[in-house]
Amino acid sequence: MYSTDCAFIGNTGGIPLIYFRVILSLCLSFSYQILFAFLYILYVIVFRKKMNVYIFMTAFMFFVNFLQPEVVSQMLSITSCRTIGDTNYILGNVAFECYTPQFF
Repeated sequence: MYSTDCAFIGNTGGIPLIYFRVILSLCLSFSYQILFAFLYILYVIVFRKKMNVYIFMTAFMFFVNFLQPEVVSQMLSITSCRTIGDTNYILGNVAFECYTPQFF
């Protein structure tokens, strides 16, 4: 996920890059689910198979279990603070200070 930082510098619409990364990972997980649903529906139409709702549920549970640790770790790293000297910094990127208007 960090390899895309160079492409998005200055193109995040005013959102700090550390927060944009979390938004991007959430959108990516939703896009995986939408892509799977589209491909499965296409499979059902082309091969004239009966649609099985259990396949959707299994895929949804897989995507949630597979992608959840990354999203949770990103959320924790941008909401947690660490103290260096007399200043609190965001754990995920110490270039940003905690408890500033930008943090909230």
